[in-house]
Amino acid sequence: MTGTDTTYDARTGLRIPTRYRHDWTLFADWCDAADRKPLRADPETLAVFLHENPATVGTQRRRLSAINAVHTRYGYPAPGRTETVRRHLDTARAQRHDRLACLLLQRAGELPTAGWPSGLFGRRDALLLVLAATGMSFTDLTRLRRRDIRIGGNILVVTTQSGDRFRLQPDPDTGDNLAVSVYRRWAQVQAFLDTNPGTHLLRQHLTDPADIVLEPLDASQARQPLLCPIDRWGHLPFEQTMGLTPSKWTRVVDYTADASVAM
Repeated sequence: MTGTDTTYDARTGLRIPTRYRHDWTLFADWCDAADRKPLRADPETLAVFLHENPATVGTQRRRLSAINAVHTRYGYPAPGRTETVRRHLDTARAQRHDRLACLLLQRAGELPTAGWPSGLFGRRDALLLVLAATGMSFTDLTRLRRRDIRIGGNILVVTTQSGDRFRLQPDPDTGDNLAVSVYRRWAQVQAFLDTNPGTHLLRQHLTDPADIVLEPLDASQARQPLLCPIDRWGHLPFEQTMGLTPSKWTRVVDYTADASVAM
């Protein structure tokens, strides 16, 4: 890539737009010291960079513009356009999200897990609410695949296609992790359908639920949507190949006490 408006960075071998040279150099220097890669940087790296290099909101936004511009120039997603970074810069947004998150988690814990079809809807919608409570965008939420969730110890880790990584920690007082419990209940439904396709058998399972050992996913299962639509009779899409549609998001708002609160 060439151009009179760029400066060659010998250390990284990149041509940096001249207007972004100072801010990019600061970021690249920090990445060297932190043993991280400036390109392709993930949102978590960028959030740590902003935390360790405090400045005014305007300065931080300028730094994000520089980092985003270099990434898009070289064909990579802009790491600064994710919820993790936006919340770091916008305190009011973070506080608003925290209030809504508490409400969503409360509702998730109240939904039924057994019975037909209430247990089926309850298990899926509880996971939907738990994931919405992280602040991830609706687009990222609907694009999640079964492979995008991992459990490590008692921590649930969700990685979106845009690169955001959310770590849902256990309650510091009780040690319980609602997110892990909610995820396991829905994962058991999907695991049951892997070997017992058909609504009739699933209805029997949810009428008298039993724990299912979650086995590693095969390649086909891993690519399936994490959350899928369910019709009023409890039927799921064939082979769970369909993800959620925008209309489902309105139900998340309905679960909150104040429908005017928006993420």
